[in-house]
Amino acid sequence: MRLGELLHGGELILLDGQLGTGKTTFTQGLARGMGITEIVSSPTFTLLKEYQGQPVPIMEPRQNALPQQRIGPPLYHFDLYRLENPEEIIDLGFEDYFFSSGVCVIEWADKANLLWPKEHLRIRLK
Repeated sequence: MRLGELLHGGELILLDGQLGTGKTTFTQGLARGMGITEIVSSPTFTLLKEYQGQPVPIMEPRQNALPQQRIGPPLYHFDLYRLENPEEIIDLGFEDYFFSSGVCVIEWADKANLLWPKEHLRIRLK
């Protein structure tokens, strides 16, 4: 099962790796697993791109139950490559996203190591 299918919102995923290691490609696959069909591209120049949650099926344990759907969580895709000072995250109000009901994916997370909440998933790509 793909990671994107397991996300319910509130997750913080930190991505580290050199240029060209696949951080954006990983995020594209994650978004696809979440049901997001928009083109996901790197937010290097905007620092943040938001993608709306999409309808996802609810697994119904009863055999004759009608299929149900819910709206999945939004995806907040950050790229901190151009970040010069970790404090900019606070100045820009990005901290609020990290405690929201969306899924946050942070590329170049190592640029702000001391600011991340204790609960997160860190993935190092090589």
